[in-house]
This record gives sequence, C-alpha cells and structure tokens, in this order.
Amino acid sequence: MILEKLTGKAYSELLNENILIPLGMKNTGYTESKTPIKKFAFGYDLSGVNPVIKKNYDVTVAFSAWGMYSTIEVLQKWNEELYTEKLLAKKYLDIYFTPYKDNWACDWMILKNKPFYYANDSSIATYRGGNFGPFECFTVRYAKERHSIVLMGNCSYSRAEEIIKNITGILFNKPYTLPKQSLQKTFSEILDKKGLPNASDDILNKAKDTNTYYISASEFLHLGYAYKYEKKDLKAAIQVFELMAKLFPSTYNAYDSEYFSDRSNVYGILGSCYMEDGQK
Repeated sequence: MILEKLTGKAYSELLNENILIPLGMKNTGYTESKTPIKKFAFGYDLSGVNPVIKKNYDVTVAFSAWGMYSTIEVLQKWNEELYTEKLLAKKYLDIYFTPYKDNWACDWMILKNKPFYYANDSSIATYRGGNFGPFECFTVRYAKERHSIVLMGNCSYSRAEEIIKNITGILFNKPYTLPKQSLQKTFSEILDKKGLPNASDDILNKAKDTNTYYISASEFLHLGYAYKYEKKDLKAAIQVFELMAKLFPSTYNAYDSEYFSDRSNVYGILGSCYMEDGQK
C-alpha cells in the first residue's frame, strides 16, 4: 500500500519493473484478478482413495501476502541471485538477512545458533515456508555451502518439512530416512473396501507400527471435515473424530487452526459434532 501510494503504480507493475524483469524471472508474477493463469496448477484433495481436484482459489484476497505464483526453477534462480548484488548492494543484503526480532529477518527465518535438521553445526540456514489452500512452498538456503532446496506442492499435507529434513541429510552426508506410508491414506483405502467401523479397528492396529506408518492428526481431521461439510455425513464424521481421539489421546491441538480457529482441538470438534447430532 505504501509503495503504490508513493509511486502511483500498481504493486504488480513495481514487482515486474524492479525484480522480475531485471532478474529474468519468467512464469512468475502477482495475481490481480480471479481469471485463471495459463498453465496454473490445480490443487488436489488427497483425503480419500482417489485425488479430487479442488476449486480454483482466489489468491487476491490475501493481497501481497500470498498473491504471487512461480515455478521451482524460478525460485531456485531467486535463491542464486541473492548471492549477487544485482538487486541490492552488499550492505543492504546484510540488512536484509539480519534478524531483527528473534530469528526473523525480512520475512526469512535465520538459524545461526543451532543446526537446521541434519546440517552442520556451523551452517547458517535461511528458510521460509507458506501455504494457501492446497498449495504450499518451502525454500531453504545454506549460505555458507551454497545449498538451496525448493519444494512446491499442490495438495494438502505433502510433508514438505519431512522431505527437506531428509534432503538436508543427503547434502551433508548425514543420516536420512525414506518416507513412511500415510496412515490416513491407508485408512481411506481400507475404508473404501470395509466401511468405517471395520476400517477403524484395522487402523488402530496398524498405528502401532510406527516404523512403517506416518501418523498425522491433520490428515485425519481433514478427512473428518470432508465427511461433515462436503459429504454432509455427520455420523461418519463422528466416527472419524472418535478414531482421532483414540489415535491422538493427548493431542489437544490436532490440526492447523488456520481453517477452524474456534475449534482447535479434537475433543472440542468431537463434542460439537455430538451436540449437532443431538447426543447431548
């Protein structure tokens, strides 16, 4: 808002003139309308057995916070250009990457005092992640070693941080683990064949095998809300939330409260569903 008032130009125009065009960052920009962008990726819901395409999200509601689109190649180029002085002289780059509040620099997290995942103790990690609906992006820069990792996803709960943790292990010749199976995805597959009650019993047994399965409260909650709001099946949603209470008995904050900030624990969600179902 300040930039637009001072210059009399649109934010997107300023980004293009001062950053994107000078650095040759193609297929990248700021979204100003609800009109779909050519070749824009669809978002997917993976809570069920088969992927479901989600409706296009209007990113203009987030203004400058989430309003940009890009590609992995261009974001990697952005990481590399930040080692140069094409945009900012060194003294300003130093300011740009200097934490001013806790570990926060100019919208980057800077970790100097402890290693980031499997990086070396002396490494300085600069990282940032974010999501909007099913879309997410995560980038990490190890300035001293000049390593960069960029991950983008178009489905909710793609476990980007787990992937980055293990890629970091590979880069620094440290231990890493192969991805585990999603317990929720396995649950959805059993659900499709056996129905909710039998699937719940099966999944409680499989949950004991922590070497094979990755167990995420967020993924199960997403499935429960799919039953409640999309399929309009409150009874089934209750069964999923009851299963969650058994899987995560000590987890009160069972999901990213971005979507339902007024009901941020599994017992509260289950209780509100009981009440809605007349089970007072």
